[in-house]
Order: sequence, then structure tokens, then C-alpha cells
Amino acid sequence: GDLHRYDGTNLAFVQTAPSGTDLAYLRTLGSELFVAYACRTGCPGQVFYLEENGIINAIPAGCTGIPTSVVKDQQGRIWFGDRYRFFRVLPSLDSGDYLYQEYNSPFSTENKEIAIRDGALWLATGGVTQTFNYRFLDHGVASLIDGQWTIYNRNNTTAFRGADVDDGDDDLFDFITIVIHPVNGKVYAGSFFEGLLEYDAVEFTLYN
Repeated sequence: GDLHRYDGTNLAFVQTAPSGTDLAYLRTLGSELFVAYACRTGCPGQVFYLEENGIINAIPAGCTGIPTSVVKDQQGRIWFGDRYRFFRVLPSLDSGDYLYQEYNSPFSTENKEIAIRDGALWLATGGVTQTFNYRFLDHGVASLIDGQWTIYNRNNTTAFRGADVDDGDDDLFDFITIVIHPVNGKVYAGSFFEGLLEYDAVEFTLYN
């Protein structure tokens, strides 16, 4: 998790990963190098940018939840991709305020199965490998009801984090099947890893 800078002759230490985080990406945007860290236990991620002169600066807290990517557009706005919720938009590096940008869309293109009943569409967003093995996708399930997409996964719904919500080893991964009960309308989503979820339009219940 340590970051070093090499100038062609010397290797200099810049910083180490904050406690409890892993490096998510290194990305150059113009003259800045963006360094992102994702937390292992659900805490907010952190993003820094390194200037050409070697000074490192922190992006305002809240710009990232679980950082995955960053780009800069032609207006100089910085867009942060995030696995938790929404895109984050920073108007400029000098700005201390960020904006949320949400799109009415599925979370993932990794869709294994679709269930439709009474105008509701549900997706199992997971799958397995060609040899029927784990992929460890945590994209969860999604619904399209009355034109609105809703995403449920371990980053925003407690039941997807398994029986022990503080231990990532039993989180639900690789949803491979989904069905809607023909009488009561409950939704059942089966994962390849750690159990079955039942949704009664209010909350999820885990059977493992």
C-alpha cells in the first residue's frame, strides 16, 4: 500500500495506505496523479492527488464511498466512479463541495437471470465461470418497478453482508437465480455463495 515517487534517479517515499484500506487505483489526469484507497470494512474511501511538485492533497471527504475510477471532463470537472452509490462530481480541484449524480439504470452489466411478474422486473446480477466456479461478484440484485431502478447489494443492504455483518467472509456473492412468488409476490434471489434471500417488499431475510 505504499506510494513512492521515482524521478529517474531517486526513489522517494510519498505516503502509505490509510489504515484498513487497499489501493483502488492510480490514475493520471493532466498533471495530477490520483491515488484512491478503498476501505475493507465499509468505511468511506479516500482519494488523494499528487501534484508535479510532489505535494499531495486530499480530495474532500464524501467525494468517494468505495472508489473505482476517476475522469476529468473538458470543463475541468472531476467525476468519481463509486461502488457504493451515485457518481460524485467535483467542479474543480479548488472546490470544497461535491455533487451527487444519479442515473436511473442497473448497477451492473453482469446479469445472470431475469424475473418478471405484474409489471415488476428483477435481475440477478452475478454468475459463475465457464467451469461453474465462483466469480465473487457482489453486484447484488436489482429491480425495475414503475420505471425506477433500485439496486440492492452488500454496500447498501445489511442482509447481503451475511449472518456476521462485520465479517466479509460470509457476504453474498454471485447471484445466479431469481424468482417472484406467483401468489404473494415475494422475491427470492439465490446466490452461488452463502445463501438465499427473500424480499417481502419491505425487507430482505437471509436463509443460509
